[in-house]
Amino acid sequence: MATVTYAFANTNTVNPSKAGDGDGAVSGYTVDVSYTLDATDPDEVSAVVLDFDTAPGTAKITFDDTTWTDCGADGTATQLTCTLASNVTVLSITTITVVAAD
Repeated sequence: MATVTYAFANTNTVNPSKAGDGDGAVSGYTVDVSYTLDATDPDEVSAVVLDFDTAPGTAKITFDDTTWTDCGADGTATQLTCTLASNVTVLSITTITVVAAD
């Protein structure tokens, strides 16, 4: 009596990757905020200008923690203009949240 066994196997190709674990200091940015008033209605803000101490890789702002505006950061500019999708009245601004990362 003879037993014949076949096993078929295929290979997977896995690209090289990196993984790591470590720690490092996390510090914040110093940022000055100024507002650009709408040219036709100075009761409204049309843009926010952010002046950072170091150029961020990404930056966004919000007045209500719901609607976020991307400020077009790319890691090269310390001054960013965040053009609002729709104007915000000056009186409605009670807080601004700036989120930035490198």
